[in-house]
Amino acid sequence: MVQDAISEKLGNFIHYMATFVSGFVVGFTAVWQLALVTLAVVPLIAVIGGIHTATLAKLSNKSQDALSQAGNIVEQTVVQIRVVLAFVGESRALQAYSSALRISQKIGYKIGLAKGMGLGGTYFVVFCCYALLLWYGGYLVRHHSTNGVLAIATMFAVMIGGLALGQSAPSMSALF
Repeated sequence: MVQDAISEKLGNFIHYMATFVSGFVVGFTAVWQLALVTLAVVPLIAVIGGIHTATLAKLSNKSQDALSQAGNIVEQTVVQIRVVLAFVGESRALQAYSSALRISQKIGYKIGLAKGMGLGGTYFVVFCCYALLLWYGGYLVRHHSTNGVLAIATMFAVMIGGLALGQSAPSMSALF
């Protein structure tokens, strides 16, 4: 665990934190108004992503439990195969196994729906944020507060910085 934290995780953490800090420094030095608006929408994206991740984790745990139950049924049947055959319990064991797999299949359908809704919601919010930022950047360009190149550079610098902060989370959990 210490080796894992020191080797790859530490390097990734430093990389992502440097990207985060440099993205925000570039953004706030170029067009601070647009960087401030970008900073305001990044938490919204993080909340949607967090809800999506938490839902998938909960459903994945349920799916693993259901598959574990099915595996236990198979294991018990194979270990006690003589008893199962002696009492003609093959169909009952098969029925119990099929029932456990049906539960896992239903949870799998829910996982698919959650993935679709989560990714769809996340991308909807991201593209709405892009639209807001492009509109505000255009507003700033029209009113001669900045030029288009600085507006686009600011928007992408802060967005990439925010994404880097989100990507640093697995490395942070290993280090702290």
